[in-house]
Amino acid sequence: HPFRNVVLRSVNGYEAVQPALQELDLSVGERLLLCSDGLTDFVPESEIAKGLVAADADEAAHILVDLALATGGRDNVTCLVADVRDGPELNTVGRHLGAMCDPGLVVDPAAIRG
Repeated sequence: HPFRNVVLRSVNGYEAVQPALQELDLSVGERLLLCSDGLTDFVPESEIAKGLVAADADEAAHILVDLALATGGRDNVTCLVADVRDGPELNTVGRHLGAMCDPGLVVDPAAIRG
């Protein structure tokens, strides 16, 4: 689409943002991929499916990002892979990747108001 790169909604601090929500009927053992077009524009679905079979969700996300970058992707590549588990599970390790690795790259909306 000619306007696929246009941001239609943003968090700008001035107005309440209404998120787009969609309920999914997921079952224990399934894996969910949320990604940007930086992945889907450069990596065929068949290759994405192969990357998602990694045993660890974190490893699968890294594989997918690497695939997109290896194809010469020029766009931002964002991949979040989540496994549906039974019952509560706390992840106390937590890691920041990408821009979150360097807090200096995170823009504070209050700092850019004119």
